[in-house]
Amino acid sequence: NFNPDATDEDGSCLTEDALGVCGGDCSADLDADGVCDDEDDCIGAYDDCGICNGPGAIYECGCANIPAGDCDCDSNQLDALGVCGGDCTADADGDGICDDEDDCIGAYDGCGICNGPGAIFECGCEDIPTGDCDCDGNQLDALGVCGGDCAADLDGDGVCDDVDFCVGEFDTCGICNGPGAIYDCGCFNLPPGDCDCDGNELDALGVCGGDCTADLDGDGLCDDVDDCVGDYDECGICNGPGAIYECGCTDIPTGDCDCDGNQLDALGVCGGPCEADLDGDGICDDEDDCIGAYDDCGICNGPGAIYDCGCANIPAGDCDCNGNQLDAIGICGGSCTEDADADGICDDVDDCIGAYDDCGICNGPGAIYECGCFNVPVGDCDCDGNQLDALGVCGGDCTGDIDGDGVCDTDEVPGCTDADAVNFDPLATDEDGTCQYSGCTDPAAENYSASAAIDDGSCEYLCIGIAGCTYPGANNYDETANCEDGSCDFPPFSNEACILDIDGNGFIGAADLIFFLGYYELSCGGLLPE
Repeated sequence: NFNPDATDEDGSCLTEDALGVCGGDCSADLDADGVCDDEDDCIGAYDDCGICNGPGAIYECGCANIPAGDCDCDSNQLDALGVCGGDCTADADGDGICDDEDDCIGAYDGCGICNGPGAIFECGCEDIPTGDCDCDGNQLDALGVCGGDCAADLDGDGVCDDVDFCVGEFDTCGICNGPGAIYDCGCFNLPPGDCDCDGNELDALGVCGGDCTADLDGDGLCDDVDDCVGDYDECGICNGPGAIYECGCTDIPTGDCDCDGNQLDALGVCGGPCEADLDGDGICDDEDDCIGAYDDCGICNGPGAIYDCGCANIPAGDCDCNGNQLDAIGICGGSCTEDADADGICDDVDDCIGAYDDCGICNGPGAIYECGCFNVPVGDCDCDGNQLDALGVCGGDCTGDIDGDGVCDTDEVPGCTDADAVNFDPLATDEDGTCQYSGCTDPAAENYSASAAIDDGSCEYLCIGIAGCTYPGANNYDETANCEDGSCDFPPFSNEACILDIDGNGFIGAADLIFFLGYYELSCGGLLPE
């Protein structure tokens, strides 16, 4: 709003701020993202890991380092032998042999006895050495068996630790040495994405179980009831460009010279009182001594100096007999010293020394912006007023993509997205928590899986009591045994034999049949060739 006629600066100058808004209050936009730095969550750019000005995926596992205790990015850990992801749980004597395969967890003494006292007793004339249970140097194992091979029974349950499914106790959730029902939902924590134990999720307004699918402008109003999804500008227009015109929200009306409705008078003065200046001499007719022009002889509207100047003609270069010459705009004896743009208007009264461009700017660059004389308004993505939808499509019709997966909320297909589930749906784009898994569904079984919905016959049961053969028809039936250990020896093809009960639990399950499917037919009286 520079005024060439002003001589005293009054502090009213309007300039563009850092976002290009005339008179705006944004002092800086260092990353040129169209968001003022004092409101910008990230002055710069987010890296691949979502960190502002971060270094990117610089770690071995991408955006995170290998977690403490793990040996690779798949969460595998070193086993007792130092093998990454190995299955050895213990090597107590550090001999490089896993305890479950080690014949001696410790060291053989001079008599060849594992962890024995050495050749210090004759065991003939003397009693059995203290600690031994016979003259061969055998000792009681962890279960009290003389010369037994059980190295430990830490929980004292009568089951050797190397065959004990749980060295300790099962908690209320069926987890060995587990913490019990410590989670919000009992034995399980809140599933990812849920906000309570009934499967409800937060809607776009943060309401647990709410029905708002989108609040794109984050104003606390659901988009389906929001009058303006975005912001009103100073002129009350939703996502409008703001007060971009000279008069604020509107331009100066045609014919006016300022925002107060004033017009140019006959002398070109904005809001001036002169009604006429017929001769265009810059003097209002009601004050002009001569409405017209004085000729060279000083006569109003006279014929001019048509005669010689006395005895001689007008001197060369002069325009009258008084020695006057033409000024910069061709007026004889005029006061205009310069007309740089040769437009017939003296520079000291010329509003524009040069030329107005297509946008009405003196010596301006012309219509250089995408929208002609103005740039694309803030918030729009093209010159037609279209804006980016939820998927970043200019003028698109997607109103929401709450989970940010690049699929519009209206196009999401709910279903099970876990390929390991039995009801995996390859067409599903939105996990709805319906995934079902197979496994052991019997809570009394050792390998009970609380997440399994379909029993696959894999249940295994802990034998507690006297182990032995419990089938009366077997050669080695033990009437004192109350827990079948799979040791029964049946006469060939007897009716009692159930040969396919490989694990000896009294039931033919998936663990037994997997070795025979496609090769034999099942008969509890024996095996029939295919």
